[in-house]
Amino acid sequence: MTIGGIDNQLVAPAGVSTYASILAVCQQTWPNGVFLDADETELIPLRSQKLAWHSESDEFFVYSDRATAEAWEELGPCPENWNRMLHFLRGRGGGPFATVTVVLDELTPDTRQLLEDLQDTFREAAYSAPALTGAA
Repeated sequence: MTIGGIDNQLVAPAGVSTYASILAVCQQTWPNGVFLDADETELIPLRSQKLAWHSESDEFFVYSDRATAEAWEELGPCPENWNRMLHFLRGRGGGPFATVTVVLDELTPDTRQLLEDLQDTFREAAYSAPALTGAA
């Protein structure tokens, strides 16, 4: 499957679970959404408890629903599934920040809002995380 699209890079403070934040925002946006790890074939509903034990993959896809995921597998990008799949690539820099690249088909008011919601969620998670302290 060929994946094109527009890359959007977001930044999260180190120590923030970008995986959990991404899944929460996607579930709000697409209540019937499904998750697919880039190295696996099983589609997992975003509401499934199975994701709680799933490894924090560095590359994964979120589809608006199962039918869209199946259409992507069969047809690739087409008008019927335009902007209904997000491709996530999580960087683990080791510095004070981690990057998350979100690949989508087109920037629209809805996709811009989703990106803003993701960035806001990363920021909120950083403020609620326990403070890091140095060893004495």
